[in-house]
Amino acid sequence: MNDVVLMEARFRIAEPLKTHALRALQSLAWLAPDIGELCGWDELGPIIGYAGVDVRTAARAATLEEAVAAWGWELICDETGDVSDIRGPDCGKLCDESRLFEAIAPFVDDGSYIQIQRDDDLSIWRWVFAAESCRFLRGRLVFE
Repeated sequence: MNDVVLMEARFRIAEPLKTHALRALQSLAWLAPDIGELCGWDELGPIIGYAGVDVRTAARAATLEEAVAAWGWELICDETGDVSDIRGPDCGKLCDESRLFEAIAPFVDDGSYIQIQRDDDLSIWRWVFAAESCRFLRGRLVFE
């Protein structure tokens, strides 16, 4: 995919929910092969691949921050341990973010969102979190 830029985000996960979000994200490594590309096996079982994702690192991560970093994103935590912001993608390319955000959506605060712009055609979109789910919404830039 073409280079993208994170335009803005409002993103929060309460510290007590981070372990649950980590487990949900790690469970993606063991989904059926029709979801992702089968990358191989290790002592834990099959490793499923997603475009641009270091699945092995995500599956073995000790923290949610480490697991999300394997997807190319960075979580920012405040002094209480809550996730208070998100940055990324660190490579300027998207991978399978919809799967990432769907997995952790039940633990993300309602009203959170991540807005992206693609450089080549200036298209914009948001992932919006509400009611324990994540919706992908296309947008348009209008100057009045």
